[in-house]
Amino acid sequence: MRRVLATVAAVLAVVVIASCSAGNGDDSGDATSAGSGAQEASDGDSADEGEAGGTDQAARVDPSPREIIHYVDLTIAVDDVEADAQRAAALAETSGGYVADESTDGAESATLTLRVPADGHTQIVEQLEQLGEVRNRGRTAQDVTNEVVDVDARIASQRRSIDRIRVLLDQAVDIDDIVRIESELASREAELDSLLQRQEELSGLTSLATVTVTFVATGGGADDALDAGFLGGLGAGWNAFVGAAKVASAVVGVLLPFALTAAVLGVPLWWGLRRRRQPTTMPTGADQA
Repeated sequence: MRRVLATVAAVLAVVVIASCSAGNGDDSGDATSAGSGAQEASDGDSADEGEAGGTDQAARVDPSPREIIHYVDLTIAVDDVEADAQRAAALAETSGGYVADESTDGAESATLTLRVPADGHTQIVEQLEQLGEVRNRGRTAQDVTNEVVDVDARIASQRRSIDRIRVLLDQAVDIDDIVRIESELASREAELDSLLQRQEELSGLTSLATVTVTFVATGGGADDALDAGFLGGLGAGWNAFVGAAKVASAVVGVLLPFALTAAVLGVPLWWGLRRRRQPTTMPTGADQA
């Protein structure tokens, strides 16, 4: 009997142990499946975040070109100031620009302010430099991209605001409301006009570069060497002589009225004083006899 009971107890123990092992295996599989799903979800979230981050980064990058205002100053020595000034003006006009200002001093110098396309202003400056000897060169670039973007955004916002005010004006019935809305509308339209003018000004400054070129006369080589020798010295001496003669003539002209006056008044006075200073001659005894 005892052997039967022991056998039954052993069988029950084996069954219980087998059941526990099977349960642990299922739990481990479930845990593994759950962990894998969580990992996949995590990977998916990371991928989404990475994609979103890439999109945000791409959105932050400004693909539009910069808005730059270019200024160039040139001083060029040339043989023929007038002819080279005409060439510079023609170069600006053929490139799609124009001459904004021009001032000349005969054949000695000429200054031109050229407005030329900003995209090709470097090539135009190089062509100008080939006309003669560059004495001075200056460049300035001003980045106004932020201002351009700000003005554009303010114009769009101002237009939306004006549209809303016009809707309110159409719906207004009370006379006081109409007057107040019309006043606000006029104020915002004036501000919009100011912004549009600034937008046009910036567009002109960025689309056309400003090139200020000054042409000055230069010497002619061998002729200058000759002038610097005997003939140059002779000419300089003659000019100095003529200048001295003019100065002397001017001095004489200034002093002559005083000299004539002194002669007219001084000579009789001097003669009278001399007569008074002469001693009186007394008669001698022989003369009396």
